[in-house]
Formats: sequence, C-alpha cells, structure tokens
Amino acid sequence: MKVKPPFSQLEGGILNAMYERADGAYNTYTLHSVLHPADKPGDVPPTAFNDTRDAVESLIQHGLMNGKRLNGNDGVYFTELKLSNKGQQEAIRHRRETMGAQDKINKFMAELRKESE
Repeated sequence: MKVKPPFSQLEGGILNAMYERADGAYNTYTLHSVLHPADKPGDVPPTAFNDTRDAVESLIQHGLMNGKRLNGNDGVYFTELKLSNKGQQEAIRHRRETMGAQDKINKFMAELRKESE
C-alpha cells in the first residue's frame, strides 16, 4: 500500500504555485512573496522566511523538488527550484484533492442557503 506524504498548508501552497508557473523562475524568496504577499521585500520577519525555507527543504527531502542551495544573509536558501517528476505528480494530486474539497464546501454552502430561504 502506497502512503501519500502529508503536506502542510505551506508545502501545498508551494506545490500549487510551482505547478501553476511552469517557467521554473522560483527561489525561496519569490516563493515567500507569493505565499505571503503582505510581507514587503526587506521587511520579511525571519520566522516567516524560515517557515518557507523549512517547507522547501521538506519538499526536497521528499524528492518532490530540487534546486541550487546557497548561503546568504538569511542563512541557507534555494534558487532554480523545479518540481521533479514525482513533484509534478504530487502537485497534480494535491491540486485535484483541494479542488475537490472546495467543490464539496461550495455545494454544502449552497444547500445551507437553500434551507435558510
């Protein structure tokens, strides 16, 4: 039996963002800005950046993505991030699952509205 790796909300967001943008122009900083648009460049709280980096490292550990590891002012970060073949498969699966869950929520909310009318 194959067990699906569980993804945190942040890891799932990274998979979705990378799958939607196929040109491979992501690094740890750009992923953080996509997932946390309210954070202004240069004012990123260290813990928020660390959470993004940890999620990237987790996806690399699972073999779902790869990239070039570098050191900077914020410590280790990754550039040239790309989904592996396995990562693409998991991104598709995760996207379908989350879309399916959203469809169920929408149907449930529509039924509640009908009952309240």
